[in-house]
Amino acid sequence: MQFEENANTHHVCKAIQDATAMITGTILPLSGNINKVFMFDKGCTFLCIFGLPGDKQADESTNALDSAHKIHAFCSTALMKVKIVSIGVTGGPVFCGVVGHRVRHEYTVIGRKVNLAARLMMFYPGLVSCDALTYSKSKLPHYFFEELPLVEMKGVVNPGTVYQFLGITEKAMIYKAYLTKERSEIYPLLGRKKETDIFENLLEKFKETKLSHVIIYEGLMGYGKSQLVTEIAYIGQAPGQKVVAMELTKINAWQNFFAVRTLMAMFLGVDVCKTYDARQYILLSKLRGVIEEQYLCLFNNLFHVKFPTSEVVSQMDNDRKNKEIETMLLKILINAAEKEVLIFAIDEAQFIDKASWDFLDNLLKSVPIFVVMALSPINHKGRILCSSAAQILNSPSTTFIQLRELSPSVIIQKACQDLGVVSIARELETFLIQRSHGNPFYCEELLRNLHLNNVLQFHVLDEDEEKEDEWDSLFTTTVLKTHASKMLDEETELYICTVGQNVKLTTISLPPTLKGIALAALDNMNPSEQMVVKCAAVIGVMFTTEMLLYILPEWTKRKMYQTLAALVESRIFKCCSERKEVNITQRMLSKEFSISNNELKSLRQESDLGSVISNRLKLEEAVMHCKIMEFCTPLLQEAAYELWLKNQKKALHFKCASYLKWLAHRCKCCGEGDFIPYHRYAVDGMLQKFYSQEYKIKNIKEDVLNEAAVILVSETLKKLEASHQEGAENQERKGAFSLSHKKGLFRKREKADYSFFFSARHPSVAALMESSGDTLIEWKDSRIKTRQLTTGDTLRSTFILQESFRAENSELEFLKRMDEIILLTFMSKKRTETPGSQDCECKEIVESVSVPLSQHYLALGDYSRAFYYLLESASAYVNLSHNYMAFTYLNTAESLLRSSEYKHKLINQFEVSILYSLKGEVCYNMGQITSAKKLIKKALSLLKKSFPITVVGAFCMFMVETSKHLSHQNKQTLWQISSGREKRLAVLFQQGHCLSLLWQLFNLDVARSRKTFTRLAALMQVNCAEESQDESQIISSYMDFSLCYQMMGCQHEWMKYELMAIKRSSHLQVVGGGLLTIAKLASSLAYMKLCLGNMPLAIQLGYRAHELYEQLKRPNLDATVLHDIFKALYLSTRILF
Repeated sequence: MQFEENANTHHVCKAIQDATAMITGTILPLSGNINKVFMFDKGCTFLCIFGLPGDKQADESTNALDSAHKIHAFCSTALMKVKIVSIGVTGGPVFCGVVGHRVRHEYTVIGRKVNLAARLMMFYPGLVSCDALTYSKSKLPHYFFEELPLVEMKGVVNPGTVYQFLGITEKAMIYKAYLTKERSEIYPLLGRKKETDIFENLLEKFKETKLSHVIIYEGLMGYGKSQLVTEIAYIGQAPGQKVVAMELTKINAWQNFFAVRTLMAMFLGVDVCKTYDARQYILLSKLRGVIEEQYLCLFNNLFHVKFPTSEVVSQMDNDRKNKEIETMLLKILINAAEKEVLIFAIDEAQFIDKASWDFLDNLLKSVPIFVVMALSPINHKGRILCSSAAQILNSPSTTFIQLRELSPSVIIQKACQDLGVVSIARELETFLIQRSHGNPFYCEELLRNLHLNNVLQFHVLDEDEEKEDEWDSLFTTTVLKTHASKMLDEETELYICTVGQNVKLTTISLPPTLKGIALAALDNMNPSEQMVVKCAAVIGVMFTTEMLLYILPEWTKRKMYQTLAALVESRIFKCCSERKEVNITQRMLSKEFSISNNELKSLRQESDLGSVISNRLKLEEAVMHCKIMEFCTPLLQEAAYELWLKNQKKALHFKCASYLKWLAHRCKCCGEGDFIPYHRYAVDGMLQKFYSQEYKIKNIKEDVLNEAAVILVSETLKKLEASHQEGAENQERKGAFSLSHKKGLFRKREKADYSFFFSARHPSVAALMESSGDTLIEWKDSRIKTRQLTTGDTLRSTFILQESFRAENSELEFLKRMDEIILLTFMSKKRTETPGSQDCECKEIVESVSVPLSQHYLALGDYSRAFYYLLESASAYVNLSHNYMAFTYLNTAESLLRSSEYKHKLINQFEVSILYSLKGEVCYNMGQITSAKKLIKKALSLLKKSFPITVVGAFCMFMVETSKHLSHQNKQTLWQISSGREKRLAVLFQQGHCLSLLWQLFNLDVARSRKTFTRLAALMQVNCAEESQDESQIISSYMDFSLCYQMMGCQHEWMKYELMAIKRSSHLQVVGGGLLTIAKLASSLAYMKLCLGNMPLAIQLGYRAHELYEQLKRPNLDATVLHDIFKALYLSTRILF
């Protein structure tokens, strides 16, 4: 403030006091503060700050500009002896803290942005001026600002564009709500093809039915809603279709009828007119014959025109006028809908005012119109929908689509698009995928931050450059040339982006923009909620409530559950186990809309206090049943984590690691143990960290019960097997007697119905045998008739046929045994366990235990254990068929292995072999056969299991392995030293797994020598399994060996090992891993019978495997066997017809 020359001390003091009171009353409710008030030769200056630590808000730029405009208006008019009032507003990162000598130090802010605000105040007198960053961050429409001429300011270099803020006024907002995002052919919309397809399909349906429909796209900030609406508005612009698209802002929510008024102005085309006469001319030309001229004066205030007031309108009261206006608008739209398809697209629809919601509700009931809305989640704490909005959202004619995060491949593609390159470095890919969490806005901000800090380097792509390593490019999505780039000259240079040398992306903190967003949400919480969020942030994005209580300082369960319920209601946390729960209270945890086709169900807002309390209690009860929770916005977790001091972080990480290390194993359903078999025994220093006397005592009772259950089931199965043998003999006699009769019935039974295999109730053993006998006898008979025997092969063929029939009888016995196992397992589960308690939880364990453990040990600097848990996590993700996540953690492990911190440590060769083995398995799963073979061979060499390169070497080794195999069968090896058994088992299991992959890889080879190497690898796998004396490994190796020989056409060998595997399976314990092995055996047998053309047996074996996989909750394995069942059923129907 600059005072007049004749102002005395009294005037100055009074003006300063009044200004201070007014400024405080304006900015304090918006979390602003006055930091300094000081006088200098040109007047009095107030330094006001928004966004101090603990006072972060989401709309700081908007609040600062609005407050500045109000303060400027007050000080310019209400204060005496004030000559000029000037305000400069800037935003950005500054230093905040205590500065100055200790005798007169002060808490303040200093930095370039503070200096720029002072210069704006001085060089743009009498105005409210702001910089370009404040202008963009305010997200206010451009017509609230006016660009100012650039003035050279002392001490400021390149200040950027300077704007004058005009204030938020009603006049400025008329007809101004255009989309801010522009569609570009060069930068197309990525990752939203499904969403646009849904729009196109529903639009076609709307054209046929002529019934109003609403599509709502809901997504968090930065998910690309605005760009999606722009794309939809472009797609909708077809002949016979009229699209009106608009974008609202937060201030529009308090402007009565703003949304409809602006929408209709854009629809009628008066939004571009600058004069009253031009608007009147357009209205008269378009509404002639639709609206009587005597009623046009009702549009005077609505569209700012000056039609003369008619006598009829002059006699109306305000309510009647409003109703008449709405009626006229409906008439206009009804008339237009008869001529063309009307599409209204509204971005940021959560800011629609109440009057506009009421009109839209009536409009959708009266006029066939297609409405597209994009909005942020509207059921935050403190937000209540009006009745009309709730009716539209809950209408059966509303389709609700929740936008999800972008996939990793799309994030990489977007990064390449934004940077203008064809590929980026692998470490940059990993950084963007892990830090952006699939949010395109976060990806943009991370790239902008890296670019501003000179981290990124750009190089011209050399066409003669050596091809990138297949492992590095395994999941890389290279951006193809767009339509625009194709039009460029062919000599245009292509670029790639890399990261500068000696740059560690893991140490780069969040960009200020993203950190500000997260801190704004954190600062709006109460202290209890902040403490829970900060502690949960140390655990990770996903955490267990038990662990959270463990690290919270002296908290009770009741207090924690109350706080968690409040955070769930605010959509800070959500429950991860709700997908496994079916009760209504658990579904309340997500507070998200539940969608089924065209119906949206939202939680209704209750105004009754009793209902509010009741809902809160139900929510607390639901939270108590939730074991695993996660952050709704991972960005908040990163920002909250950075608030801890270094020593505090280290203490909390140590506490978390101490708690989690006891939980790092497979789930009970999968038999517990390491994800990499016997991993802890093979790594020095890990074993003692896992077992304690208390932990053993805790599980004694469970072990005793498990042993009792195993004994009971085993004894039952032995009795059943004895009775089945008698039944099988009777069945053979019965089959021989009625063979000719059953031949005639076979085709009728197959043609009639295959639903027998998929009935709700499992068929009895007798019924199963009757059906199996019919189909199998027919199949045997056809095989005998079609087989042509030569004189020299008669004895051998007779022996093979006998072996074949004996194998099929064993398979029938195996089928009966599986029926009893399925029945007993189901009854045991139903009697002793609650529903869902035996579901596979390995995915939740790896996400909430193994992955966080690796991060905790990395933060503690314990790189050996971090490497251990990175391998465990990667192995778990491979087992869960999540190859990309395995790829990510293997890259992290490899980077750690090559880092300087890890090089001086003694590297465990076993773990290095696991790294290469897992990399090879991921390559195999992704179809990279050559790379997979190299990596598997390297893993075997580290495991001291050499594999020959030449055919001669393979032949010689095959003879050695054959001799070893015969000795294993004649005499079982006994473990001499029990203490080293587990360590040896770890190596044998890993060798067997590598050899299993290797023979499959050689089988896919096209070389002539592939059979030699395939057979050798399969035999070496069998020897490793037999040396381990583990029944599950032996059975799996026998089935692999049988399948290998089947593919080579060696019938005697494949039937022999198939029988051996089935025989071995009778010794397995039908719990945990044993049950899973039996299911895998049935699945393998089903595939082998499918390859042989025995469709009936393949169907029955496959269905039993499907039953067990379903009970074990193994969807990935279940999907594979269902695929085989489908093929068998399809081929069976082809044979019948």
